[in-house]
Amino acid sequence: MSTREPGRVDEDRLIRVEDRGRELDTAGIEVSTHLWYVWTETAIEHEWLAKRARRLYEADRSAVVPLEDDMKASLVAVTGVTHCLDALQNEIAALGVLSGDTLARWQRHKRSRPGSAGKAPTAQAPWHG
Repeated sequence: MSTREPGRVDEDRLIRVEDRGRELDTAGIEVSTHLWYVWTETAIEHEWLAKRARRLYEADRSAVVPLEDDMKASLVAVTGVTHCLDALQNEIAALGVLSGDTLARWQRHKRSRPGSAGKAPTAQAPWHG
């Protein structure tokens, strides 16, 4: 904290009104999450939960709850794998290391599904935010 008292309030501002619209040199930090990794972990964890629930059901076939737990965990595992592949494809496309031919093939083979609006990944505009 500065011990000097400014004569005017705007003398002590780091960004002045006249700086508006100009680029200023500032330090920054960027944080990102690799969603393909998170979805992979989620899929593996739920595969394990599904297998455990299936073993509990096989030990007591009159118990319905383990069978339901197996189904729910399996659904999350399968969904996790599909989201993992989508996120991985998105990250690879965003790197800009793929040829135009590869991106065009990805676009031709892209399946439309809710949320994607039929968009295929491109280096400039991936379908996930």
